[in-house]
Amino acid sequence: MFKNLFSNNKIHVEFRDFRTGELIGKSAMKPEQLPESFELYTTFTFEDEEWTVVEADPVNSIDFTLSKSLKLKLQKVEKFNPKEILYTLPTIANELPDICDNSRFDSFRKTFHEDDWRQREFFNKSSIALVEIEINAIKKIWSNHKKKVGDNLNTFDKVHVRSTIGLPDLDIDFKKLQGVLAINQIGSAFIDRQGFVENGFSFETESTVYAGIVLNNVVKELCILTFMENTISEIKAMNRIFSLIHVDWYNYNIITDND
Repeated sequence: MFKNLFSNNKIHVEFRDFRTGELIGKSAMKPEQLPESFELYTTFTFEDEEWTVVEADPVNSIDFTLSKSLKLKLQKVEKFNPKEILYTLPTIANELPDICDNSRFDSFRKTFHEDDWRQREFFNKSSIALVEIEINAIKKIWSNHKKKVGDNLNTFDKVHVRSTIGLPDLDIDFKKLQGVLAINQIGSAFIDRQGFVENGFSFETESTVYAGIVLNNVVKELCILTFMENTISEIKAMNRIFSLIHVDWYNYNIITDND
């Protein structure tokens, strides 16, 4: 019976817990029941629990088919209750920029997380009514869904996705903006683990890091990635010159040229 179980056309597979080294189980499996390579994401199910392969020895089917032996180290796939997930931001933009492999500007590169895109951004003055609708929704997140973690960290069990405001659709002359901010070098905008923002750029002043999208020498979106105390004077100057308002969505704050 033992010889029949591990016959020549089957592979002896050993499953162990990656963290503890404990033996989970053994099985005799046909080559077609196993993937060609464990370099790809692979899972197994034992007693209704899902496990993912962390290490495989050997990795490729051509090797374990010849050796008739395969050792796998697995890690249990943890199931999360969506109601227990906490977020570090109360709001995110509904629209994300397109991603590409190369940038038009390469003096330097500013890398950021996709959720940080459009957290602080400029709008035309005519957008104020829509901005206030979004801000009222964000205030409700702060009031009803804030969860304090430790002494200083605010988290949220719900996120407001800004879908009313839409894209800023600015009309700022790219060269004039560089002149206002005294910009000499133009960098790229890079979303971490994704790629370059298509038609994206970044500026850096002594106080502030800006990023945005430019089409035909017209800035259509303009965000602030790094904000310091002196940034406010830059914001007010741009608001006045280009008839803009600035919105800090996280803190649901609007800056106009009169503030």
